[in-house]
Amino acid sequence: MTSEIRGIGPLFKQFDYLESIDSTNEYLKTFVAEGEPRIVVAGEQTAGKGRYSRTWHSPPGEGLYVSYLLYPGWRIAQSSFLEILAGLAVVCAIGRTAPSNLQVRLKRPNDVTISGKKVCGVLTETSTLQDQILWAIIGIGVNLHQKEFPDDLRQKATSLTAEGLRVEHPLDFCEILTEELQRLYRELEQGSWGRLQSQFEGLVT
Repeated sequence: MTSEIRGIGPLFKQFDYLESIDSTNEYLKTFVAEGEPRIVVAGEQTAGKGRYSRTWHSPPGEGLYVSYLLYPGWRIAQSSFLEILAGLAVVCAIGRTAPSNLQVRLKRPNDVTISGKKVCGVLTETSTLQDQILWAIIGIGVNLHQKEFPDDLRQKATSLTAEGLRVEHPLDFCEILTEELQRLYRELEQGSWGRLQSQFEGLVT
Protein backbone atom coordinates (compact mmCIF):
# COMPACT_ATOMS: atom_id res chain seq x y z
CA MET A 1 0.00 0.00 0.00
CA THR A 2 1.06 3.63 -0.44
CA SER A 3 1.40 5.85 2.61
CA GLU A 4 1.59 9.60 3.10
CA ILE A 5 3.90 9.49 6.11
CA ARG A 6 5.72 12.68 6.97
CA GLY A 7 9.36 12.79 5.95
CA ILE A 8 8.97 10.76 2.76
CA GLY A 9 9.69 13.66 0.39
CA PRO A 10 11.17 15.27 -1.52
CA LEU A 11 13.62 12.54 -2.55
CA PHE A 12 11.32 9.54 -2.31
CA LYS A 13 8.10 9.45 -4.28
CA GLN A 14 6.94 5.93 -3.47
CA PHE A 15 6.41 4.27 -0.10
CA ASP A 16 5.19 0.71 0.42
CA TYR A 17 4.25 -0.95 3.69
CA LEU A 18 3.91 -4.73 3.75
CA GLU A 19 2.85 -6.77 6.76
CA SER A 20 5.21 -9.62 5.90
CA ILE A 21 7.83 -10.20 3.22
CA ASP A 22 10.88 -12.35 2.69
CA SER A 23 13.31 -9.45 2.28
CA THR A 24 12.80 -5.71 1.80
CA ASN A 25 15.97 -5.50 -0.31
CA GLU A 26 14.77 -8.26 -2.63
CA TYR A 27 11.38 -6.56 -2.94
CA LEU A 28 12.95 -3.29 -4.12
CA LYS A 29 15.02 -5.05 -6.76
CA THR A 30 11.79 -5.65 -8.66
CA PHE A 31 11.39 -1.86 -9.08
CA VAL A 32 14.88 -0.81 -10.16
CA ALA A 33 13.92 -0.48 -13.84
CA GLU A 34 11.32 2.18 -12.98
CA GLY A 35 14.02 4.71 -12.09
CA GLU A 36 12.21 6.27 -9.10
CA PRO A 37 13.59 6.34 -5.55
CA ARG A 38 11.38 4.18 -3.34
CA ILE A 39 10.98 3.05 0.27
CA VAL A 40 9.58 -0.22 1.55
CA VAL A 41 8.88 -1.08 5.19
CA ALA A 42 7.88 -4.54 6.38
CA GLY A 43 6.22 -5.51 9.61
CA GLU A 44 8.15 -8.78 9.41
CA GLN A 45 10.92 -10.26 7.31
CA THR A 46 10.87 -14.03 6.92
CA ALA A 47 14.26 -14.23 5.18
CA GLY A 48 16.06 -11.05 6.20
CA LYS A 49 19.79 -11.16 5.54
CA GLY A 50 22.86 -9.28 6.68
CA ARG A 51 26.35 -9.30 5.24
CA TYR A 52 27.64 -12.65 3.95
CA SER A 53 24.01 -13.90 3.85
CA ARG A 54 23.83 -14.08 7.65
CA THR A 55 20.29 -14.29 8.99
CA TRP A 56 18.90 -11.05 10.43
CA HIS A 57 16.55 -11.66 13.37
CA SER A 58 13.33 -9.93 12.19
CA PRO A 59 10.37 -10.86 14.44
CA PRO A 60 6.98 -9.31 13.61
CA GLY A 61 6.30 -5.91 15.16
CA GLU A 62 9.58 -5.82 17.06
CA GLY A 63 11.77 -3.77 14.74
CA LEU A 64 11.99 -1.40 11.82
CA TYR A 65 12.79 -3.30 8.63
CA VAL A 66 13.20 -0.74 5.86
CA SER A 67 14.99 -0.50 2.53
CA TYR A 68 15.67 2.53 0.36
CA LEU A 69 16.15 2.46 -3.42
CA LEU A 70 18.36 5.27 -4.74
CA TYR A 71 19.94 6.27 -8.05
CA PRO A 72 22.98 8.22 -6.85
CA GLY A 73 25.06 8.23 -10.02
CA TRP A 74 28.22 8.15 -7.89
CA ARG A 75 31.51 6.67 -8.95
CA ILE A 76 32.18 3.14 -7.72
CA ALA A 77 35.00 4.49 -5.56
CA GLN A 78 32.36 6.43 -3.60
CA SER A 79 30.27 3.35 -2.77
CA SER A 80 31.52 3.29 0.84
CA PHE A 81 29.50 6.46 1.37
CA LEU A 82 26.35 4.35 1.23
CA GLU A 83 27.32 2.80 4.57
CA ILE A 84 28.38 6.22 5.86
CA LEU A 85 25.03 7.68 4.81
CA ALA A 86 23.03 4.89 6.43
CA GLY A 87 25.07 4.69 9.63
CA LEU A 88 24.97 8.42 10.28
CA ALA A 89 21.25 8.58 9.51
CA VAL A 90 20.53 5.89 12.12
CA VAL A 91 22.76 7.54 14.74
CA CYS A 92 21.11 10.92 14.13
CA ALA A 93 17.62 9.39 14.25
CA ILE A 94 18.35 7.66 17.56
CA GLY A 95 19.85 10.91 18.84
CA ARG A 96 16.55 12.70 18.21
CA THR A 97 14.71 10.22 20.45
CA ALA A 98 17.35 9.47 23.09
CA PRO A 99 19.04 11.22 26.03
CA SER A 100 22.34 12.84 25.14
CA ASN A 101 24.34 10.51 27.37
CA LEU A 102 23.37 7.39 25.43
CA GLN A 103 26.49 5.82 23.93
CA VAL A 104 25.46 5.38 20.28
CA ARG A 105 28.41 4.39 18.11
CA LEU A 106 29.26 2.86 14.73
CA LYS A 107 31.10 -0.42 14.29
CA ARG A 108 32.62 -1.24 10.94
CA PRO A 109 31.52 -2.20 8.47
CA ASN A 110 27.78 -1.87 8.97
CA ASP A 111 26.61 -1.92 12.59
CA VAL A 112 25.20 0.68 14.97
CA THR A 113 25.70 -0.08 18.65
CA ILE A 114 24.45 1.20 21.99
CA SER A 115 26.82 0.62 24.89
CA GLY A 116 28.69 -1.90 22.76
CA LYS A 117 25.63 -3.97 21.79
CA LYS A 118 24.26 -4.10 18.26
CA VAL A 119 20.99 -2.25 17.76
CA CYS A 120 21.04 -1.87 13.98
CA GLY A 121 22.51 -3.51 10.90
CA VAL A 122 22.89 -2.17 7.38
CA LEU A 123 23.09 -4.08 4.10
CA THR A 124 23.84 -2.17 0.89
CA GLU A 125 23.59 -3.59 -2.61
CA THR A 126 24.43 -1.89 -5.89
CA SER A 127 24.39 -2.32 -9.63
CA THR A 128 27.25 -0.73 -11.55
CA LEU A 129 28.22 0.02 -15.12
CA GLN A 130 31.82 0.87 -15.88
CA ASP A 131 32.73 3.38 -13.14
CA GLN A 132 29.21 4.41 -12.13
CA ILE A 133 26.68 3.20 -9.57
CA LEU A 134 23.41 2.79 -11.46
CA TRP A 135 21.26 2.06 -8.44
CA ALA A 136 21.73 1.32 -4.78
CA ILE A 137 19.56 -0.34 -2.17
CA ILE A 138 20.19 0.44 1.48
CA GLY A 139 18.57 -2.07 3.84
CA ILE A 140 18.34 -1.07 7.49
CA GLY A 141 17.14 -3.20 10.38
CA VAL A 142 16.68 -1.48 13.75
CA ASN A 143 15.81 -3.39 16.92
CA LEU A 144 12.99 -1.34 18.44
CA HIS A 145 10.95 -3.35 20.95
CA GLN A 146 12.81 -6.62 21.50
CA LYS A 147 13.26 -7.59 25.11
CA GLU A 148 14.38 -11.14 24.44
CA PHE A 149 16.91 -12.38 21.88
CA PRO A 150 18.01 -15.85 20.76
CA ASP A 151 20.76 -17.37 22.90
CA ASP A 152 23.48 -16.59 20.35
CA LEU A 153 22.51 -12.88 20.32
CA ARG A 154 21.63 -12.27 23.98
CA GLN A 155 25.03 -10.85 24.93
CA LYS A 156 25.57 -9.06 21.63
CA ALA A 157 22.30 -7.31 20.79
CA THR A 158 19.99 -4.72 22.30
CA SER A 159 16.95 -2.67 21.31
CA LEU A 160 15.78 0.89 21.77
CA THR A 161 13.18 -0.28 24.29
CA ALA A 162 15.79 -2.25 26.24
CA GLU A 163 17.86 0.94 26.43
CA GLY A 164 14.93 2.92 27.86
CA LEU A 165 13.78 4.66 24.67
CA ARG A 166 10.10 4.91 23.79
CA VAL A 167 9.05 4.30 20.18
CA GLU A 168 5.33 3.82 19.68
CA HIS A 169 5.38 2.29 16.18
CA PRO A 170 8.07 1.36 13.65
CA LEU A 171 6.68 3.94 11.21
CA ASP A 172 7.25 6.67 13.79
CA PHE A 173 10.95 5.90 13.82
CA CYS A 174 10.93 5.42 10.04
CA GLU A 175 9.77 9.01 9.58
CA ILE A 176 12.68 10.32 11.64
CA LEU A 177 15.19 8.01 9.96
CA THR A 178 13.99 8.96 6.47
CA GLU A 179 14.22 12.67 7.27
CA GLU A 180 17.82 12.20 8.44
CA LEU A 181 18.79 10.04 5.47
CA GLN A 182 17.43 12.61 3.02
CA ARG A 183 19.16 15.47 4.84
CA LEU A 184 22.52 13.70 4.73
CA TYR A 185 22.02 12.65 1.11
CA ARG A 186 21.45 16.29 0.17
CA GLU A 187 24.64 17.22 1.97
CA LEU A 188 26.57 14.68 -0.10
CA GLU A 189 25.02 16.05 -3.28
CA GLN A 190 26.26 19.49 -2.20
CA GLY A 191 29.81 18.19 -1.81
CA SER A 192 30.12 17.51 1.93
CA TRP A 193 31.95 14.20 1.39
CA GLY A 194 34.89 14.99 3.66
CA ARG A 195 32.81 16.42 6.48
CA LEU A 196 30.46 13.45 6.64
CA GLN A 197 33.35 10.99 6.45
CA SER A 198 35.01 12.76 9.39
CA GLN A 199 31.74 12.69 11.33
CA PHE A 200 31.43 8.97 10.62
CA GLU A 201 35.02 8.23 11.64
CA GLY A 202 34.50 10.12 14.89
CA LEU A 203 31.74 7.68 15.86
CA VAL A 204 33.53 4.46 14.93
CA THR A 205 34.66 2.21 17.75
